Amino acid sequence: MNNKTIKHAVFVPVYNISVSSDIVNTAVFDDYTFVRSNRILDRYGSYILSHDHFARQFLQDIADWHPEKSIFFPCANLVLVKEVESIDTDEDNRKTAIAIKKEINNIMLALRLSNKGLCQINNGYMLSCDHSSCQQFGASSKLENIVAIHQTVTGGWVRENDYELNKEVLSNAISTYNMLKTMKAKVFVPTTYFNKYYDSLTPYERIIQMAIIFESSILAGYTDELNYRMMLRTSAILGRNVEDLLKLFYSIRSHIIHNGNIGKNKDYKDILKKLKKFTGIESKDETELLFYFVKDHIEPILREVLYKSFKILAETELNDFEALTKELDKFILKQITKDTFKSKIENGELNNK
Repeated sequence: MNNKTIKHAVFVPVYNISVSSDIVNTAVFDDYTFVRSNRILDRYGSYILSHDHFARQFLQDIADWHPEKSIFFPCANLVLVKEVESIDTDEDNRKTAIAIKKEINNIMLALRLSNKGLCQINNGYMLSCDHSSCQQFGASSKLENIVAIHQTVTGGWVRENDYELNKEVLSNAISTYNMLKTMKAKVFVPTTYFNKYYDSLTPYERIIQMAIIFESSILAGYTDELNYRMMLRTSAILGRNVEDLLKLFYSIRSHIIHNGNIGKNKDYKDILKKLKKFTGIESKDETELLFYFVKDHIEPILREVLYKSFKILAETELNDFEALTKELDKFILKQITKDTFKSKIENGELNNK
């Protein structure tokens, strides 16, 4: 029996992102194209039927105002679009949906690893004249968590970075996307919680997500001396000393997990003092200080650690983070030798009494 071929358009609204004009309407990731929302109907109107439930839902996502849209829900100014063909059977449509889900997850991970900014998605839509469907992704954020401005517990306001996609960032993102497509290493847990970071509103939530990412990646295979190992391994893989930042981060993480807050402990004043020093913000608002400490200092470290780790895993025979951390430890031990330490003493590089 001959089955007919059906043509779909895949639409994924993208939030909190700006794309340079020389990238818009150009195929970037496996024929996915960034299209401005106000051009969608002109270019792809034949796929969007007014009586279709998912088509109406998609139009709500990309409209500043819509009669069926809550005023509190965000508007996506850009949409990732791809036209696909498949045999019109349940099995082929299912395989197409699975492939699209994997592609979108890899695209979002590649974008997030390549630049700062709260780049977010919620739903993805497959629309055609015959069928329509809607799905979410591992990289999806809840609609209520897609916001660029947050209010702190004391009534202040803090702002996320918008994601800026230019030619240079896109080149890095495409390279990362191609790397992710071929990588066979097991990175499910850190990737899952990296996506959860983009679905969290408060710095307290984000610190917990980040701690899980560190412990399932750079600390994989160990349950003791985590603070020390994290500082040593992270500094080694980055090639620079980030001890002070990570020491403060891990102290805050421990207070949140074990005490439920950072305020009721003897180190609180010292923590606030260090947060003010790193952020350059003179504020008594704990949430504000934590927000900018996480966003501007810890998230860039974590993003770089994941990118460099994924690159190593993709280019070597190492198949998981535990294998990677063992190699990192070997590298660190080679750097810390008796002869090196002895030479420091002989050269007067250590502080004398």
